[in-house]
Amino acid sequence: MSALDGKIISHLRWITRRSKVMNSFIIASFIVILMPGTGFVYTISTGVTRGKKSGVYAAVGCTLAIIPHMIAGIFTMFFLTNINDMVFQSVKFVGVIYLIYLGITMIRGKVSYEMEQEDKKISNLKIGLKGMLINLLNPKLTVFFLAFIPQYIDKSERNILMQSIQLDMIFLVISLLVFLIYALLSGSVFYFIEKGNQKLSWLPRLSGIIFIVFSIQLLVSRI
Repeated sequence: MSALDGKIISHLRWITRRSKVMNSFIIASFIVILMPGTGFVYTISTGVTRGKKSGVYAAVGCTLAIIPHMIAGIFTMFFLTNINDMVFQSVKFVGVIYLIYLGITMIRGKVSYEMEQEDKKISNLKIGLKGMLINLLNPKLTVFFLAFIPQYIDKSERNILMQSIQLDMIFLVISLLVFLIYALLSGSVFYFIEKGNQKLSWLPRLSGIIFIVFSIQLLVSRI
């Protein structure tokens, strides 16, 4: 086998490995984003009480607000990776434990689906700004990105910063798409919630179980 053949095979193996990592990341991202939270409730309630256009403003506002948390997570991780490999691996290990903890809180916690009536007199711009504040003032998001993103970083590739930005952008796009769907289908989602509020208790539990399974899989892969 020639040196060129060896490089091609090595590259194909890298593509296969990265594809598995990206697929796992996308699935895990969907689980996290689909989990109903304050942004979900705000987007749906805005869409129901003020219309789909206002719901879109709320969705965009909630999504844009996670960018500062992403940036804080990226630079913190970039700083840690430049110290030494042991520190980076420690961050990944602690991150997995934190993700498992989040899964447990999903199972044990209770999610409120009560919709608030949004003032119809305020502008859509203010609706978007309120959506931004809801997520912007949540410090747990920075911790989440610092725990979540490093799990899918391959330190051997060296370009840690570009990998982080790529993963964060994928997460951001998925978040925007999901929240826009919530906004555009707010009436249907609201009807579903109203009819099955008590039955929906299984949703966070199922999400938590799946999230724990993914986290344990990540943990095992580190051993």
